[in-house]
Amino acid sequence: MKSTMKIKQVTNYMALLRNLRNIIRAGVSDKHMKMVVEAIHNPEAVEKSKQFPYRFLSAYKELENEPGSTKVLAALSDAVELSVQNIPEFTGKTFVTCDTSRSMDGAMSSKSKMTRREVGCLFGAMVHKKSEDAITSVFATDFVPVNLNARDSMFTNLKKMFDTDTNGYGTEAWKIMDYLNKHKVFVDRIIMFSDMQCYDAGHHMYGDERSFYEGLVKYRKNVNKNVFVYSFDLASYGTLQVPNDDPRVCIAGGFSDKVLNFIPMFEGSRTNMLDVIENIRI
Repeated sequence: MKSTMKIKQVTNYMALLRNLRNIIRAGVSDKHMKMVVEAIHNPEAVEKSKQFPYRFLSAYKELENEPGSTKVLAALSDAVELSVQNIPEFTGKTFVTCDTSRSMDGAMSSKSKMTRREVGCLFGAMVHKKSEDAITSVFATDFVPVNLNARDSMFTNLKKMFDTDTNGYGTEAWKIMDYLNKHKVFVDRIIMFSDMQCYDAGHHMYGDERSFYEGLVKYRKNVNKNVFVYSFDLASYGTLQVPNDDPRVCIAGGFSDKVLNFIPMFEGSRTNMLDVIENIRI
C-alpha cells in the first residue's frame, strides 16, 4: 500500500537529498515522486544549493542498490553535471593528481560508502572540468597521466581515473615531480589528493633520496619558481610531503566538499580566508 506521505513543496534542498531513501521507501505516489525528481535536477535549485558534485555522488552511492530508485539516480546524475557551476574557475595551467593506491580504498568515514579513492578521483575530474588548462593524473607504484575530455560527464571522467592501472600497492609521490621536471612542464599550481602515506625513492631500490619535496625544489629552480602546491590529506593522518611553513603551499587535513574554494583565495587576497574556513563544516 502506498503511503499517504505528501510532498507539497521542496524548500530545503539538502534535507531532500538526505531523505531520498526514506521518500523512496515510503512508497509515495507517482505524482509526488515526479515532484522529487524534478526538484533534484532543477538547475535553479542546484545553483542555489551551492552544493558540489560530491554531495550528489554521495547520494547516488547510497541509493544505487535501492529498489525503485531508477528515476532518482538519473536525476542525481543530472545534478552532478549541473553542480559543476558551483565550482570556482581555475585560471592558467593546473596539474592535478590523485592517489589510487590500495590504502585509498578505505571509506571516508564509518557512515560513508564513498572511498578516499573515489573522492580523490571525483575531485580530480572536478578540477579538470573547471580549469582553463589542465593535466590530470593518478599515481600509486606508477605515475600515469590520464587524458580527460572536459565534455564528458563527471561520472565518465571519474571512472577513467579510477580504473587507470597504477600497479597500486606503492605510493610513489616522488614520481609526480619527476615527471614534471623531466618534461619541464610549466604549471601554475599542483594539486594532490591522497592519504599522504607516501615515501621517497630512497626507501626502495632506486639508490638515491628522491622525494616529492626535493622534486618541488628542483622544479621551482628550473621551471616555475612561483608554483603553488595544494596537498589535500583525505585521511587526516597528519603525514606531510611538503613543509607547512612554505608560503606557496596549502596543506589541508580532513575533508570538505568546499575545499576547492580555498584555491582562488589562497592565490589572491587572503584577507577573508580564515573567516570562510571557520564557516565551513568539515
